[in-house]
Amino acid sequence: MRYFKPLRMRLFRALAAAIRRQAPGVCVYLCMEDDEVWQDALGFRPAERGGIKLMLDEAAVRHCGLNPEGLKST
Repeated sequence: MRYFKPLRMRLFRALAAAIRRQAPGVCVYLCMEDDEVWQDALGFRPAERGGIKLMLDEAAVRHCGLNPEGLKST
């Protein structure tokens, strides 16, 4: 079951706000949503930050101590 977009956007806004209050530096992303939902719920589109892959790679480097060179695609 999938909620209608207006409800998802409202839910995601509330969830993102709650997560940011508790963990301001954590990478929050919506893997199966379009740019409209991202913009509404998170205040940006993935492309503005280099795409989801780059966002997750940078979060892994920051929070897990991974080597950024090891994350580059070959």
